[in-house]
Amino acid sequence: MAARALGRAVSGAEAEDGPPSGLAGGCVVNALIAGFALASLAWRDRLDVLPLRAVGERGPFVAAGRGLAIGLALAWLLPVLRRFLPRLAGVEAELRRMFAGRSDAAIAAFVACGAAAEELLFRLALPDWFGLPAAVAAAAGVNSAVIGWAWLLPGLAHAAAFCLMVEAGCGLLATATAGAIANYLMIRRILCRSDAS
Repeated sequence: MAARALGRAVSGAEAEDGPPSGLAGGCVVNALIAGFALASLAWRDRLDVLPLRAVGERGPFVAAGRGLAIGLALAWLLPVLRRFLPRLAGVEAELRRMFAGRSDAAIAAFVACGAAAEELLFRLALPDWFGLPAAVAAAAGVNSAVIGWAWLLPGLAHAAAFCLMVEAGCGLLATATAGAIANYLMIRRILCRSDAS
């Protein structure tokens, strides 16, 4: 979902054969978000929490494996949610316009940048500064403001689950992997369905 929010903020709807400036601009926005998260930790002399939370208590392979499994589950769940949230059809149309004609590598890079930035801000910096409930509310509020307020309950559930995963020692790598996989597969599904129609 972060991919859609950042793409909309930066590029709007680009022509299919246009330059990938929206994706590059989205990556710049993601870098600014990540920079803000890290700067806020540094300002409060809390950068030491990053290594502790980055890969989790069981190491990078377990964290990445958990993220992959959760990302696949989320990618399966999103089409189910679409039946109950008609507003998601509009989101999918915007994603189709934004990513049509883009290479897999460009899409993967964009969603990876977005997932890393989102996790640094909403699962590390904000919980450390304001506490877990405020971070969950902020993440759900931002996504719901962009997607539509019908997303508020799923957004709260998603934000709470990811924050609790990090708190439980799964690591930012797990949640970032899950977000990137889910967003990438969602975009590919949308584009494949568009190609087939």
